[in-house]
Formats: sequence, C-alpha cells, structure tokens
Amino acid sequence: MIALYLTRRIFGKRTAADVRHDNLDLGATVDVSAWSADGVARVHYRGSDWSARLLRRGPLQTGPHRIAGQDGNVLLIEPLPAAQAAPSLDTNAQHNPG
Repeated sequence: MIALYLTRRIFGKRTAADVRHDNLDLGATVDVSAWSADGVARVHYRGSDWSARLLRRGPLQTGPHRIAGQDGNVLLIEPLPAAQAAPSLDTNAQHNPG
C-alpha cells in the first residue's frame, strides 16, 4: 500500500502542459458581440451560453476571440487579429482583471 502511494506521489505529478492538453476548448474561436460594463461578455460555445473575460488587460473589442483558458465556468479569451482591427465599443474601456 505504501509503495503504491509513493509511486503515484513521485511519478503521478502533472505539469501545466499536461493540464493544458486536457482542455480541448483551448484555441477554439468564439464571437463576442457585446461587453458588459464590468468587462464580461456572453458568448455562445458548444451549444451553451458562457461568461467570458479577457485573459489580459486590454480594450474590450467585439468580434472573434480565441479561448486561451478557463476560470471555473468563465472562459478566458483573447482577441484574434480580425477583432484587433475592429473598432472598440468604447475607446476608453479597459478591462483590468484581478
């Protein structure tokens, strides 16, 4: 019993890369049509509506975004080049996560 515990403890450690490979949603594209005042968007993905927020601080832009992570039930997204060229909803809007 102790040998099994030690084997799992030593060899069963997972790296961040292992965890990323488990999340098949990473890299998928969603379309943001609007942002709320608190920096959250509702996006339709895999047949459901999800809350989404920017992975990094930046302008809140509409258009295509890439799923870059997940925080509980919130998708963490980043704009794709087409969205970076699109006009912002509010040029003064900045999202400051944290």
